[in-house]
Amino acid sequence: MSYEKRHKQLVSTCHPAVEDVEHVIFHCPRFTVERDELYRLSNGLLEPKEFVGFILESERNWEATSSFASTVMTRLRSEEKARGR
Repeated sequence: MSYEKRHKQLVSTCHPAVEDVEHVIFHCPRFTVERDELYRLSNGLLEPKEFVGFILESERNWEATSSFASTVMTRLRSEEKARGR
């Protein structure tokens, strides 16, 4: 069984959503608070097609996105450890 298939089976927080990069960055309710900071900086909602431009627009956006990614990855790793993997 592929990693992606196993991962999809194990992740039930947002079932039936597939927990992929787009879901985590733009939709996952676990990261609403962190995502709201990015939305505040962008003066509204960000869409996937606008995301790279937002990141590259300013150093502040770059730092906020880096912080968001770090927080998300830390929490996802912690959740994975808690599941006993």
